[in-house]
Amino acid sequence: MKKKSCFIVFIAAYAIIGSFFGLWAQEINNNNNLLDVIGFDINGEVTDTNGNPLDNVLLFIQIGRPDPENMMETEYKTNSESIGSKFRVQKTGYSILRLSFHKDGYYDERFSFDNNISKMDISKPILQKSIQVKMTKIPPRAKKAAASNYIVYNFEDETKSIFDLSAFSEQKKGETESTEVEKKYQINIKTCSLKTKDDTKKYIELDFKRDEKGNIVYADPSLFFGISYPTAYIVRFHSDNPDDGFILMEDFHSKPITLDDFNKKYTTAPEKGYNKREITIELKKNKNDTHYSFEKKSIPVYIKVGGHFGKAIIKPVYFFNNNTKIRFVRVGIDLDMNKKEGDRSLVFYFD
Repeated sequence: MKKKSCFIVFIAAYAIIGSFFGLWAQEINNNNNLLDVIGFDINGEVTDTNGNPLDNVLLFIQIGRPDPENMMETEYKTNSESIGSKFRVQKTGYSILRLSFHKDGYYDERFSFDNNISKMDISKPILQKSIQVKMTKIPPRAKKAAASNYIVYNFEDETKSIFDLSAFSEQKKGETESTEVEKKYQINIKTCSLKTKDDTKKYIELDFKRDEKGNIVYADPSLFFGISYPTAYIVRFHSDNPDDGFILMEDFHSKPITLDDFNKKYTTAPEKGYNKREITIELKKNKNDTHYSFEKKSIPVYIKVGGHFGKAIIKPVYFFNNNTKIRFVRVGIDLDMNKKEGDRSLVFYFD
């Protein structure tokens, strides 16, 4: 009986959805065949960040429109053309337009336009717009050592994993960096016992807020439905060099950092100011109820290790538990380090 009821509900839902898209298709066809006359007229100029016109730019054009006969499916077409600094794209019979500008030695720039039939002015079916495309030149690239992994604090196994950065020790006076030595720069993920002190000199670990006796400070179990969790997570950087440390990008640039800016804009490491060794992520009270959770956001940082500069994204922290207690906690880190000592370029390629 239950299966039959579910089947009836499914058939009813399918009929409603089919009816909706049928009416939608009919509405399009009734509006003087809007899909045949709707379109775009986009013009503009391509320059560098200083406003100098750029030529020999490759423009990729993708156009699309909904297909009434196939309900939610959309049909797309893509082509490319070489343009000078000034351009104009005119397309009729399409409701979606995506433009991607490519030039060797520059970061790609992308634009997306949607001429929404349900919101458009029927008397003006062609979307007209003038845009300014500013392309950023890619700085000279540096060789990098990279790691993308989790560091884990395991309560069950009484172990923790760390980012071992020991390879990035400063060169001794008079020592020259050979190609052979350069290849040894790497970031290792190492597992250590919680009971035994590890002798690694440079590493990143996950730890927690602790009291004066060194014990982890736990939150009230009622905040987490009966399970005790640490009140704060700490991503801690250990080093035997006092000049090593983090700089929070948001602090340095005095604004939130987008992933696009992280990759394209902030490509030179600050020379000084690496005075932060701990990044703390605390409990936050939820707005909608009385419970607490950890803020789910990524944290971009600059990092200096033994004369080497880099940048990293510290990802949101997650905890895992059974019905009665916490099992392990982890945080993801994407880290890119410049292999050449003293080089502050953060534009990388893989070997």
